[in-house]
Amino acid sequence: MAETLDPEAPAAKPKRPRRPTARRAAGVMPVPDEAPTADAAAPAASAEAESPSPVEAPAAAAAPPRTEAAPAAEPSSWQRAAAALRDAAHAAVRRIAPLGAHVGTRALAVARAGAKGAGRLGSHAAVAVARIGPAFRRDPRRAGFAALAGVGVLALVGFLAVMVWQETTGTAIVARAPAPAIAPSSVAARNAPAIAPPSEGAGLAAGAPPRPVPLPNGVAISDPVERLVTTGSTARFAGGALQVEVSMISPSGGAVRASLNGGPLETLDEGVPVIVYAGPDVCSVTLAGITRGVGRIAAACSGGAGTRLGAEAAVEAELAPHRSVRVQPGETASFLDETVDIYMGSVTPGGAAVRLSIDGGVLEAMPVGGAKVFTAGDTLCALTVRAADPAGADLSVACFGRLAGPATVAGAEGVSNRVRAEVMPQKRVSLLGDRVRIALSMVSPDGEAVRWSLNDGGLRTTVFGEPAAVRVGDGACAVTPLARTDAGVRIKAACDDAAMKARLQITASETIGEVMPGASTRLIDGKVKLGLSMISPDGEAVRLAINDGDLRTLERNAPVSLDYGAGLCSVEYAGRAPSGAARIRAACDAAALASDILIPERTERAVLSPGDSRLLLEGRLAVRLSMISPDGEAIRFSANGGDLRTADQGKPIRFPGIEGACELTYLGREGTRAVMKAGCDAAALARPPFLPVRTERLDVGVADPRQLQSGRLSLNVNMISPDRRALRIDVNGGGLKTLERGRPLIVPVGRGACQIGFLSYTNGMALLEAGCDAGAFERAPVPPNLAEDVDLVYRTPVALFDGRMTVDLSMIAPGRDAVRVAVDGKLATLEADKPLTFPMEGESCGLVLTGIGADDRARLRVGCGAGLKAVVKAGPIPPETARIATGETARLLAGAVALKLEMISPSRTGLRVSIDGAKVSSLDRGVPRTIDLDGRPCIIDFRGVDRTGPVEQAIVEGRCE
Repeated sequence: MAETLDPEAPAAKPKRPRRPTARRAAGVMPVPDEAPTADAAAPAASAEAESPSPVEAPAAAAAPPRTEAAPAAEPSSWQRAAAALRDAAHAAVRRIAPLGAHVGTRALAVARAGAKGAGRLGSHAAVAVARIGPAFRRDPRRAGFAALAGVGVLALVGFLAVMVWQETTGTAIVARAPAPAIAPSSVAARNAPAIAPPSEGAGLAAGAPPRPVPLPNGVAISDPVERLVTTGSTARFAGGALQVEVSMISPSGGAVRASLNGGPLETLDEGVPVIVYAGPDVCSVTLAGITRGVGRIAAACSGGAGTRLGAEAAVEAELAPHRSVRVQPGETASFLDETVDIYMGSVTPGGAAVRLSIDGGVLEAMPVGGAKVFTAGDTLCALTVRAADPAGADLSVACFGRLAGPATVAGAEGVSNRVRAEVMPQKRVSLLGDRVRIALSMVSPDGEAVRWSLNDGGLRTTVFGEPAAVRVGDGACAVTPLARTDAGVRIKAACDDAAMKARLQITASETIGEVMPGASTRLIDGKVKLGLSMISPDGEAVRLAINDGDLRTLERNAPVSLDYGAGLCSVEYAGRAPSGAARIRAACDAAALASDILIPERTERAVLSPGDSRLLLEGRLAVRLSMISPDGEAIRFSANGGDLRTADQGKPIRFPGIEGACELTYLGREGTRAVMKAGCDAAALARPPFLPVRTERLDVGVADPRQLQSGRLSLNVNMISPDRRALRIDVNGGGLKTLERGRPLIVPVGRGACQIGFLSYTNGMALLEAGCDAGAFERAPVPPNLAEDVDLVYRTPVALFDGRMTVDLSMIAPGRDAVRVAVDGKLATLEADKPLTFPMEGESCGLVLTGIGADDRARLRVGCGAGLKAVVKAGPIPPETARIATGETARLLAGAVALKLEMISPSRTGLRVSIDGAKVSSLDRGVPRTIDLDGRPCIIDFRGVDRTGPVEQAIVEGRCE
């Protein structure tokens, strides 16, 4: 009678697996001389036989029932047991036999078939037990022996399964066949108390416990251990015995370019193990996966490296829930092989919570003792705040039950060379102390790349996961877009040591300007002066001078730094503008903006021997060299007649002028002479140059009027300061001014100027030096707006109009309302408030008596042109009439108003005139024009036309109320 076996019949209750020992939990596999015995392997094989794998269970359920023919004579229980065992062995052999034919073929099917064969062998063992069971139940006397026999059968089947497993898997690895991806460490999976298990459907690569990765000749291997990597990072295993240096992660995923233990770069494909030797030990390295630019590298090793690898996994698992790192506000801690950054913002009052940012995300408040679960790549991690106080907090991060540290902590001052952040379109982001500046333009429609500008360069396209490099100083920085967010893009920026050592300022002000070759410009309120020499033909570099320094080459997007006072500025070539000019970006920090540094508009070099004098920058800086120090590191000199000063090499000394300032810098010694560089700012250069043609010196006391330069200079010292460093002096009646040592006065004289310097003080006398240029010895033109007061005393003539006129007081009227004065030797009466007008070199000028003092000092005011209005405004102005032809100019109202006739209308009823140079307008007959004479209303009226003479003239009248 045929018997049908039901594969879905309930099997015997599974045995509870033995608890792993500490050695096995640590991931340490036995070495060859400690190979597991059949007794040690039997429980595991039994458990596998009693519980089909999740992959095989559906196949077993779908398979049709197996039917075998009944024997001619009913066999005994022993015969049935033996037959079942024989059938199971034959089935195993039939399934294993094909495997032997494929040994050495490098096919992945060998390993998988071996694993399935072992699993099915266990299934046959279960069927055999099911057959034997009813016979022993009918005969209770055989129950005990049946149990013992069942255990023996299962032990034998388990032993065969182990043998098949070792043989098949060992053969597959020898052939370097592709193998399944190495799963996360089973040690880590068994020791994850600090992290809640992921919810179903979380998508984590937990799966079934990983199986050991086989090595040649069945060498024992440790459980695999994972490390997360990014482009440019290094994964270290077994205390550094195995190192995987990642050069690049494929933007499309599935592969990385890496160097294994210092070897040449090779490609690691996902799920394909590669054998590498770590000293005497053999390791298997596999790319387990890539998620958002973060790769998972798994490794398993034999021998001592495998022992160390297992020990590391066990230690990480034990310490993960307990070890933490101290982080202060403003610092960033990097975990998980520097792939996860935790930024600490602040601690709440009382230390009950802290504000943290995970991988550049928004700051969130986390209570002490609380945990935050997040995903790094596709690895589940948890951040825990263990303790907090106002000075900082203790943070720990664990991923899949292993410690994500040791963490590296970067300070708030930018000492870290990497950072993660979120950038948004049209919002400029500055990172790593302004070394990386990002302006995101857009994310591509397919979501695979970004368009952005790095360090103010042109727009470029960068694929997600692919780093984009920019030069910074002598180093470089790389910016990698990681993932798209709702607001923008999450990025990672990292700089090498050379870039981090480059001196950069925390920008407080910046300007981008354009300058054409051969021109110069000033940026940052004049603090940075740029002189562009040329732009390279490819537009990738420029030659320029910064702040009048030597010409240097600046490559595009490679900023250079320069000291500016107590701070720092930087200059960067950002590319060529459409106009053909160079776009230059200048930036300065707060300390530089607060520094007062002279940036010369023009410079001049000079070489002087001790005792030499030289006028530099057209006389704006008069230098006399006294000596050069024996070591050549300093000089003693005086400038503009001041005291001797010491100038150290390379350190400029400033000299203030009347307008602006100049400076002198000692550059070094050239033989027995000193090389200097003088420079003046724009304000100092704005005044006319001063080149004296004659110089005089004299000692002057207080209240001791003197004349110099053939009478062109009249000096009167009023006071000398107690410290003998300054004096008050009147020059040419221009009023008292302060003259300091080393800061000369320049006064206009004639058509030029004279310079007066205070050199020294000895025995109550001030030594003055006066120099005048050639124009000072020529009479100055009559100013059209002259208005000044003159004091007249008896027997003291006063020269007016630069010596063109002399006025002398002759008599004061008894009523003290008039004076008699001699004007160039001719007597005239000058009544109070009644001006005496006269022409002077084409200008209408006048004198008016404004008062007589008790000391018989007559005060007169002299004025010309527009200045005459102030002279005559207070006195009565009688009506006056003038006849004027077309094109002529007449002066009315005591010469205070100039009226020019442009045209007489054909009807003779109106004129076109210009008053005091103003716009031409109409003056109609019978419609007088009112004008303001320094606050006094006056009238100009057109009276008619005189046609009796050879030229037609207009009759104009002027009068004041």
